Amino acid sequence: MAKKDKRTKQKRKLEKDKLKARKWAERNKYPRVEFAEDGEDPAFMATVKEILCSFDYDDDSHCRPEERYMYGLFRSIGLEGMERWIASPDTQQRYMQPGATVEDFRNGLLKPLYMHLGEWVFSRLPDTYRKDPLPFYYYYVAPVDNALVVTFEFLPHLPNNPTVRKGGGDFKVGFLRHAIERVCERLSALQPITYSCFQPLAFYFRHCVFFEPLNLPDGQEGIRLFARCDGSFGRDYLRQVMSLDDAVIEQEQDQFVFVLGYCPVEIVRKYAVAKTFLYPGYGNTPEAALVASAPVSQTTRKELRAAARDNTLAALVKSNDFDLVKWYHENGVPQVVRRPEELYQYG
Repeated sequence: MAKKDKRTKQKRKLEKDKLKARKWAERNKYPRVEFAEDGEDPAFMATVKEILCSFDYDDDSHCRPEERYMYGLFRSIGLEGMERWIASPDTQQRYMQPGATVEDFRNGLLKPLYMHLGEWVFSRLPDTYRKDPLPFYYYYVAPVDNALVVTFEFLPHLPNNPTVRKGGGDFKVGFLRHAIERVCERLSALQPITYSCFQPLAFYFRHCVFFEPLNLPDGQEGIRLFARCDGSFGRDYLRQVMSLDDAVIEQEQDQFVFVLGYCPVEIVRKYAVAKTFLYPGYGNTPEAALVASAPVSQTTRKELRAAARDNTLAALVKSNDFDLVKWYHENGVPQVVRRPEELYQYG
């Protein structure tokens, strides 16, 4: 009888262990979320953590089936494994849409890992943090090994310490808060700004190391900002502004950059400090000076000025109308140029 009771207890324990193991496996079929504990605003970090505590991979209102699938795949094979899986000819043959590029296919599959959870949190942030996330309320979620790591970074310092040559000397580039806010306002692809919009903007401030020095039309010293012509938006720039055909774009797209805009700068000791940001065509930009001096009718001049007024990157993305950009480009102020040197520095 004692032996039977012992076997019964062992069986129950085994079943209990199996149930525990199954629950553990279920809990671990999706990536864990970790935090990089750095930053300067404990209240903001605590808010992000509190929001993340309510996230549930298995809740359809939190995570769609296609996102859940990519999370599960990432948990099982890791980021390097996913890169190999995406690069596999068999995967591309089975899942890639006709006419899509490998880059777009890769970005589409990996987007949930880089954007979904961060966007989910962003949409639930209090207005204090969401309306003007940069320069001080910034975080990003990125896949590392088999986990999603939430990192907090606080601008406006530029970690790579880029310099610009002025008057025979090299000065470190810095941005006043107002300048960064104007960049975010005028270069965000959507308004109001979203997590997916402020990610590339923050990437720009973290990694950009090339700023072209110039004198603005009123004589102020300034810098010109560029971005790479990558992705589908970059291809539109090359097609519509440069009139390049798709074969050339496919081979040379990464060699081109387009003009983002201009910053008047003030030299303060060893720094060239950007005071604000002017979108192409705004007052005191080379584009505005071109319109003022161009041999066109007054009617055309008024139309060009009206088209530039309050223009932003979001308006260009929405309209996909590059006529004004092309006019600047063809009449003396290039809007797309071959990359003068490496634009970004990583690490």
